[in-house]
Amino acid sequence: MITVESGSVLVVLSGLPGVGKTTLARELARSLGAPHVRVDAFETALGLRATSARDGDPTGYRLAHVVAGDALQSGRHAVVDAVNPVREARDGWRALASEVGVPLLEVDVVCSDPELHERRVRERTADLPGQVVPTWEGVTGRPAWRRDADEPAAVVVDTATTALARAVVELRARVDAHPEQVAVPASLLAPHHRFGAWAVRGEPEVVLETERLVLRRWREADLEPFAAMNADPEVMEHFSSGPMDRAASDGLARYADACFEVHGFGLAAVERTDDGAFLGFCGFGRHRRRPEAVEVGWRLARHAWGHGYATEAGRAWLEAAPGIGLERVACYVTATNRRSLAVARRLGLVVEEEDVWAGQPVVVLSTRP
Repeated sequence: MITVESGSVLVVLSGLPGVGKTTLARELARSLGAPHVRVDAFETALGLRATSARDGDPTGYRLAHVVAGDALQSGRHAVVDAVNPVREARDGWRALASEVGVPLLEVDVVCSDPELHERRVRERTADLPGQVVPTWEGVTGRPAWRRDADEPAAVVVDTATTALARAVVELRARVDAHPEQVAVPASLLAPHHRFGAWAVRGEPEVVLETERLVLRRWREADLEPFAAMNADPEVMEHFSSGPMDRAASDGLARYADACFEVHGFGLAAVERTDDGAFLGFCGFGRHRRRPEAVEVGWRLARHAWGHGYATEAGRAWLEAAPGIGLERVACYVTATNRRSLAVARRLGLVVEEEDVWAGQPVVVLSTRP
């Protein structure tokens, strides 16, 4: 067995044509910087029918296995887009994940609205040279798509009720989880959980409160001040991404909120109690370089600096850690970021080591030496 230790994950999206599987796979792959391994592209290039796996010709799937396996062995995630209509096809992806030694995230993509599904299929046009687009009659004439009772449960995304952006960020959060959590334990994300739309929640859930702050779930109204904060060169000075555009900032906010649904914790919006002002975020997350650890992190708007808000919010999270089963919390700070290093030390975090990430020196601290 070839074991990959880079945090790579094999993501396999399964479902009938027309459910929105390819669109979701493409956007998830883009979000992760991973290859989009599309089985019907191989089948089209080989002149095979889209039903080839069901009809006993697995050539397209074999090629997809090679491409996905190569990506995983090079330390990247791989996002597979396939109908996977028969048990043998699904078992093949499980065997690949086992062989390479990476977690497997199985996603069943469905469309619960028959009229919407039919319209998508009938309006679909070929996007590959020589591609034969399936007909609605062909889709409905297939045997019922279902998993066997002894197969692992999958995350179910219903594209009739779920915004694309929401599905992408929740799946990305799942990929970023600890390897043991990628398999979707019921305690964090129940099997066949349907994602809810990320929209105005009215009064978002309050996660924690301090003397001066409310740490809560995100609101649509947070997006504008958050984008302004992330576009500030001084705020983003020590982040490798540099200033963020509005789309990237909105994506980060949605990701931060989605982590609560997936991990049970996340990066909460920080609101000042006195006037309700949005100040930034603070909370727990997982870092791709060290997915086994939970990290405490913060980012505040420049007008909120110098008032002790980051320390106050960070301390509230650290005090809450034992209650959610966290014995150790880490913190990763760019060595040149003196402000954040000072906050980390005020929180009682101890330096464990120094490292270099993406060419930048990083100080690794934690609650336990």
